[in-house]
Amino acid sequence: MKVTGSTRPRKEAGDVSATVNPNLLTQIRKVGAFDISACFNCGNCTAICPLSKEGEEFPRKIIRYATVGLEEKLLSSPELWSCYYCGECTETCPREADPGAFMMAARRYAIRKYSWGRISDAIYSSQTAFYGTLLVLSIILGTIIVTMHGPITLPRIDLFTFIPMATIDKAGMAMGVFVGLSAIANLMIMNSYLSRNKRAASASELVRSLPSSLDALLRVIVDEVAIQKRLKLCTDSGKYRAHLLLVWGFMGLLAATTLAYMIDGFNVALPYYVPRIVGVVSGLSLVYGSLYFLHKRVYRKEAYTTYSHFSDWAFLGLLLLTGITGFLLDVFMLTEMSLAAYLTYAVHLVVIFDLLTTAPFTKFVHALYRPLALWQEELSKARVASELSLIGIPAVA
Repeated sequence: MKVTGSTRPRKEAGDVSATVNPNLLTQIRKVGAFDISACFNCGNCTAICPLSKEGEEFPRKIIRYATVGLEEKLLSSPELWSCYYCGECTETCPREADPGAFMMAARRYAIRKYSWGRISDAIYSSQTAFYGTLLVLSIILGTIIVTMHGPITLPRIDLFTFIPMATIDKAGMAMGVFVGLSAIANLMIMNSYLSRNKRAASASELVRSLPSSLDALLRVIVDEVAIQKRLKLCTDSGKYRAHLLLVWGFMGLLAATTLAYMIDGFNVALPYYVPRIVGVVSGLSLVYGSLYFLHKRVYRKEAYTTYSHFSDWAFLGLLLLTGITGFLLDVFMLTEMSLAAYLTYAVHLVVIFDLLTTAPFTKFVHALYRPLALWQEELSKARVASELSLIGIPAVA
């Protein structure tokens, strides 16, 4: 058994070895506000959680890992990403230990640990570093736009003359490669942790059971990304609707941008009003969802809004700006307000650039981490059911 620091080694039942980080709880506390030290392991949070099932100790198990310093066990637990922070555990905790806020902070800590090159560590180190990163990215792209933009045609609006197609191609390709490779690298790091969990599927097992693995992945994408069934189980209809519109709104804006690019860049035979309609509807959806959660955080009437990390504010702010600028761009183009359209387009590109470039290293990446964790959970359940069936024991749903 390997021990970090001076704390006495601890061993989990069934584990051959465990590395103890005596500063784990302190490190998690740096990215969240909670008092989990008040927890006396009563199990109320597990009993009250709408997503906890018989035979599981979620979120109690994750809390226990942190309090005893089992960092690797915490980072290798898919259950860490099962929580949607509805706040019921916090509202009913007899010790006011705020387990919901702890789970949120633990995920921020995991984001830092899953990041390649310790980039998330640098970004999350302070508010100055976080907002300084966004400022530097904004200045970089803003400078490129100011120095390299094409002619501003009036009164006809031609965005792809203002920002030449070649410039968009090069910048988009560079950003796409960086963001894509960073996301893949981070997912590989996360999966390396998950694979240390006895229940997780290894890479070789995924290959051997490819059809069933893909089927499980499709279910996760539909249930947890597209319609978010589990979120609906653990929160009120208002929050569920706002979160769903937030996701659909962002995806819709990406779709509208892609359609417009295909029409102008590749002469795709599609009426231009199609991406405009998609853009307007998606922009309104994104604005509604962002404003909903910002409003909740301002008034702090629910348990999950009592404390908001600066990264939460920044994430919602960027989403709101993405929706507003995208919506206004469509309005200005429809009303032929040329100068306003060009300026809004430039701002929209800067906001999107900031949001996507930092996506693999901030809260946005939970959109990838959660499906991966839930996918591993699905594969684990299928494997356990298969093993039980071999010895004649029916699996329990």
